[in-house]
Amino acid sequence: MPSVPPPLRRPERPEGAVPGRRGSALLDALPPFRWWAAPAAIALGLTLGSIGDIIVTIIGAAGGANVSHPGPAVNIAGDIVFDLGFVAAAIYIARLIGWADPSGFGFRRFVLGRVLWMLPLAAAVYFTATAAYASLLDLHGSEQLPTGLGRPSDTAAMIGVGVFVTVIAPIAEEFFFR
Repeated sequence: MPSVPPPLRRPERPEGAVPGRRGSALLDALPPFRWWAAPAAIALGLTLGSIGDIIVTIIGAAGGANVSHPGPAVNIAGDIVFDLGFVAAAIYIARLIGWADPSGFGFRRFVLGRVLWMLPLAAAVYFTATAAYASLLDLHGSEQLPTGLGRPSDTAAMIGVGVFVTVIAPIAEEFFFR
């Protein structure tokens, strides 16, 4: 029988702890703030992402892709690897400062039933608010992101761009900035 990991729990507030107040037991329980952590994570993420993107470009060139104008597959793969460089940097820096707990990155257990009704509700609110905003400001621009990823013209490339733009990139970005 596989072992089940214990549920993630928010640490209980120690007695007498006041959120945000220096010297409180709650702040004393957290790892100390390191001024260098954010700049180091950004620099490391850019470095890892760039190296990974170069490796993807080399592999693409070996497979026959044009280096100066790579196709959608090479562009999307390079962007995914670039984002993974930032995720790796965030995990590494978090481990260095002693904050490698998954809850520090926002991971929580969830109730599936609640998610199944809240997700469509959140999507409906988002799209309604976006449509109202666009009509209020008379916005009718066209999105340029798909062309920036290599002018995908076939269905598979458009699906890849869609998955990257709506799933992979937002998750990597949220993970890094948390």
